[in-house]
Amino acid sequence: MTKSADCSLERITATIAGPAQSNLLTEWCWLTGPDKKLFTVSLSGDGFLNDSIDMVWWLNTGEGKLSRAASLQKIRELLEKKRESAGVADVFNSVSVH
Repeated sequence: MTKSADCSLERITATIAGPAQSNLLTEWCWLTGPDKKLFTVSLSGDGFLNDSIDMVWWLNTGEGKLSRAASLQKIRELLEKKRESAGVADVFNSVSVH
């Protein structure tokens, strides 16, 4: 029997709430703008933000880049599809807009 990969958002991210949520973006406001809010952080330190229309943005802190990823719903659908057969990197590579 093959063990399935756990690609859930909860497994690969840490939820940030309260004052820390807005404080983490203070140094990135020049790039993110005022309309995006941090909703989770990857375990590698990248931020995932959403805007008023539920578009998800990837804040690549290593490269200092902000990229539109997909809608939150689309990311959840892809994670569900890839859960059995792919790694987490494959999911984000398939939705990232460069």
